Amino acid sequence: MNKKFFVIVIAIIIIMVAVYLIMYFTTPKNQEGQKSIQEQACIDAGGTVTMANCCQSASDFPNFCAIGPCGCASEYSHEIKICECPDGCWDGTKCVKQQTGIDTSDWRTYTNSRYVYNMQYPRDWTVKHDYGPNEITGEGYYESNVFSAPNGYALVFAAVPKGSDVVPIPRTGVGAGDFVDSDETINIGGTEVGIKYLVFEGKVKEIFFNDFETGGLWGRAYLSYFGEEDYRNFDMTGAEEVEIAKTILESFELVSP
Repeated sequence: MNKKFFVIVIAIIIIMVAVYLIMYFTTPKNQEGQKSIQEQACIDAGGTVTMANCCQSASDFPNFCAIGPCGCASEYSHEIKICECPDGCWDGTKCVKQQTGIDTSDWRTYTNSRYVYNMQYPRDWTVKHDYGPNEITGEGYYESNVFSAPNGYALVFAAVPKGSDVVPIPRTGVGAGDFVDSDETINIGGTEVGIKYLVFEGKVKEIFFNDFETGGLWGRAYLSYFGEEDYRNFDMTGAEEVEIAKTILESFELVSP
């Protein structure tokens, strides 16, 4: 009886060892000295694999053609592998030339008759102009122009005369998160304007464009979201509306009297 039991135990051990060896030699491994598929793809494309502190929501080799994967505060970041492409950006699987420009051939023209400037916006977006007493400070007036997308994105913009009693789009605060400066700029009326993100738990919640001056006006703008998705889950990273908003702002043009 003991001999039979011993034979069965030995047979089970042999089977287990055989299964382990089959899995070991047939399962892809990512040990030191061996490269993952993404790592090899980066190298094959002429890119360089390096380490960077990126948002907690980002995993190895995030999409650098989108905004924000590595733009979070240190407490919301962790170290991951990234691919630095020599000409273009890493889209998550390969190096590509970064797409620029939005087709504006069928866009509408918005004219602000009070301060005489034009801006272009998509046909399926709407524009609402507001002007009235500044109830936040109790002094002077406010001006705003809201370009709204069908899905809840809203670009809020205003440019008013310098030294006047009119304030462009006053607001009392922002949502939870940290401001993260970006190296990117856009051109509004011939002025280079910086950009910063409001990031919460590794996700971009709002985009703010720095105050600017052009043609005797000073202004500001920000891109917000008022759609159905809740604040914690919502993320602007990679959204087409971000590029559309930048294009709307860059279409700003003063109209000669």
